[in-house]
Amino acid sequence: MTTQTYDENDELITIGVVVKPHGVRGELKVFSHTDNPRRFYRLTRIFLTSADSGYQPYVVEKVRVVSKWVLLKLKGIDSQNQAERFRGFEVQIPRRECVKLPKGAYYIFEIIGLNVFNTEGQQIGTVADVYTLPSNDVLVVETTTKKEVLIPAVKQVVKRIDIHKKQIIVEPIPGLLEEQER
Repeated sequence: MTTQTYDENDELITIGVVVKPHGVRGELKVFSHTDNPRRFYRLTRIFLTSADSGYQPYVVEKVRVVSKWVLLKLKGIDSQNQAERFRGFEVQIPRRECVKLPKGAYYIFEIIGLNVFNTEGQQIGTVADVYTLPSNDVLVVETTTKKEVLIPAVKQVVKRIDIHKKQIIVEPIPGLLEEQER
């Protein structure tokens, strides 16, 4: 078995949030941020993180997926009282441990913060959030005038995403860039 090391320079990515303890043996009920909670089965360790407490690594002993919830049993958390103190903590992993996505697919955390330009090179704004809808994702873009526009993440509109250049090129359809009050 290889020992995984964590370098303080590794970026930690939030994959869920502890909602509450589950049962009396220290399991944590986690709301998953991934579209496939079964990915938790691959984990051997995670980090529990909060603004007040920083981060702390834990070895994953057991994972169960029940409906939309993930139940985690972590080494060293053996009672409901111990689990209670992690309510609201983020469940994180190093970025390099994220599941590799197919070409042309991106994690939401990679999209947020990218600059959005039209095909003529004019900056529209910056991606502030991404809504995941049944038909397609929608980019929530804060414009340069501090308003908000919603851009559907479909091939007809989003022409290119360049993570390394930190930009998205869109070809807006008429009326698409009408700003909404925040």
